[in-house]
Amino acid sequence: MNVIPRYSVSKVAHFLKTLVVLGILLDAVVMGVETDPRLRSSFSSLLEGLDIFCMVLFCVECTARVIVKAHRFSAQNICNTVLLLLSVIARADSSYWLFRIFRALRILRVVFYIPGLQYLVLILRQGVKAAAYVIIMLFFILFVFAIAGVEYFRHIDPENWGNLRAALISTLSVFTISGWVDHNTRLTGFGSVHHQAFFFIAIIIGNFIFLNMFLGLVMEASKHMKIEKKEEAKRKRKIKEQEEEELQLQTSAKYFHQLRLKYEQCEDEFIEPTELCTTLTWIDLHETSVKRQKEEMKKLKQLSDQTLRIQQELLEMELQEKRHLKRFREVRAVGAVGFTAMKFLKRKQHN
Repeated sequence: MNVIPRYSVSKVAHFLKTLVVLGILLDAVVMGVETDPRLRSSFSSLLEGLDIFCMVLFCVECTARVIVKAHRFSAQNICNTVLLLLSVIARADSSYWLFRIFRALRILRVVFYIPGLQYLVLILRQGVKAAAYVIIMLFFILFVFAIAGVEYFRHIDPENWGNLRAALISTLSVFTISGWVDHNTRLTGFGSVHHQAFFFIAIIIGNFIFLNMFLGLVMEASKHMKIEKKEEAKRKRKIKEQEEEELQLQTSAKYFHQLRLKYEQCEDEFIEPTELCTTLTWIDLHETSVKRQKEEMKKLKQLSDQTLRIQQELLEMELQEKRHLKRFREVRAVGAVGFTAMKFLKRKQHN
């Protein structure tokens, strides 16, 4: 009786979740179209209506989530609520560019509704935790190379190495091997080997060592997450099996009780069973319990035989140790007698 309501609730929840995801994707399309002034002026009313529809949908979903899960102050609910409030403020007053950015950030709410994206975010979070010291060390090395770049190339390329801010950006582009060719081309014509050694050492340390180390830690975190996920799924499966077994036992007991009441209330039977042991159902249950008891007794007998065998082996080992100890004492006694006799003979010869 309880299976149908649960199935209906899960089906409705899945439908609402799908509807919210489609609303987020529609909102992303609307915001993308609004970036083009020509399309924005041509379809202004349609875009306005779609934006209002998405906003109402998100507000209804957020309100329902707060009502249903009011006792759970999870990070997902808090983040969803904050992003929605900021987007509402941005719609009411679009003069602040920061609010407009938060309106665009609400597209990231799709992460909370797709399990694969949630798993990816968890992997990145675990990887960043594991690689925190690597990131700190990489920042210090980036700072050192930026200062060295300012000292070496300030007069040669002041646009990219004239101050510390520009040097940090240029050094980061060298570390990621995305712009080191352009920097090298600008500095090649001056005939100095400093810049070649600088780029070589920066690429080796920044890219081949630290960035690859960070990627390795992220992959290791992903591996641990997969192992933990498998263990958690195994635990949930085990708990579900135990619940199903308990449900079967409760159902069989309830069925047995109803069957016994039916037999007791039946007037057409020649024998009206009032005792529990006179029913056929009880006999079936008794046979099942007897079979289980036999199996348990068989297992207990096997365990008893194994215990006796182990005890016998331990006793034999103890007897062997005693024999070896006795032989060792006999040999030591004989050696002591021989040593005493030799001393006595030496003294006699000396005298």
